[in-house]
Amino acid sequence: MTAGIDAEADGTPSVGNEPAAARAVWSVQWLTWQLCDSALPTGGFAHSNGLEASVAAGAVSAADPHFLAQFLKSCLANAVALQVPMLRAVWDTGAGGSEGLLKAWLQADALANAVITSHVARRASAAQGCALLRLACEALLCTGAHGDALTEFRKQLRLSQSANLSVQARPVAPSSLQQHSGAAAKSSGENLLVVWVWGHLAPAFGFVCLSAGIDAAAASRMFLYTVARDVLSAANRLSLIGPMQGARLLADISGYVDLLLLENASTAECIGLPLEQQVAQVDPVLELLQASHEQLYSRLFNS
Repeated sequence: MTAGIDAEADGTPSVGNEPAAARAVWSVQWLTWQLCDSALPTGGFAHSNGLEASVAAGAVSAADPHFLAQFLKSCLANAVALQVPMLRAVWDTGAGGSEGLLKAWLQADALANAVITSHVARRASAAQGCALLRLACEALLCTGAHGDALTEFRKQLRLSQSANLSVQARPVAPSSLQQHSGAAAKSSGENLLVVWVWGHLAPAFGFVCLSAGIDAAAASRMFLYTVARDVLSAANRLSLIGPMQGARLLADISGYVDLLLLENASTAECIGLPLEQQVAQVDPVLELLQASHEQLYSRLFNS
């Protein structure tokens, strides 16, 4: 028998004897699982985070699973130091209110484009971030109190993509957004003024989790889970490990992720520093391997 939908004293709906507040918590949990699901169509499984290039260079081998575990730890450590601060910056700004959220998001997005120096990793981050934002609008319906920021950001993104084809386009810093409000691009006789937007994954993930009501700590862990999930999926398809080994390694790595997040949160040097001084590339060898991906004779993944 299916439980009926009733109304509580304040008019909010409930299912059976379950209060609306419990249903709201359940709704957030459901969306949390969906964002971590491998079936989420953001294109993550088209990318190996440099694993394919590392295998070709001999840095990772199927002969010794230890190398894969070390590669995975390097990817996670790099994500914590380089991308999680940008995710948290967007989330923390939005948690304090919608005012300033769009500007903080644009600044984090511009910073991501600057500090992800490997052109292969940069392109992968932008592609997955744009896919996530489209999904947030059309499938997850992450609008709510921050819907205006999402609408304006995607509008800026479309204008940037169009202006990228124009030789007359001239970029404008995100801090100039208010001076070019609304369209963010306008005809000024000779030039087209554009607030350049790329839609990188980490800031976009922070915004989607904020809009969904997911707390910052959970959002950070979810982001790192997707990094580990995609690397191990790529390892399986490259015949480095089997599905059972991948599942075991994914379960075992959770303690290392908690340790990374704890160390990152307690780093005294980052307290009070601007965002651009908090991010760091901790594994330059990994970055170089990622950049060599396009030089492979044959490729299974996009990055």
